[in-house]
Amino acid sequence: MSDEAPAPGPAPQRIPDRLAHDLKTPLATIHGYAMTLLDQKDLPEESRRWLLEVIARECEGMTRMIDDLREAPGR
Repeated sequence: MSDEAPAPGPAPQRIPDRLAHDLKTPLATIHGYAMTLLDQKDLPEESRRWLLEVIARECEGMTRMIDDLREAPGR
């Protein structure tokens, strides 16, 4: 037997911190772009469409992340 401590795995308290970061980043993008769309009524259609496409992509990424969490082992 070895007297060495087992190698540390991911600290359970760090998982919520990482998850919070991984969700807050796209939420900040979505919020910022939505506010731009609301505040700047005279944006060209091409710019509006680009902002909406980014919002849609960020939402899709968050949905995948949540689905992955729901399918994670040990849940």
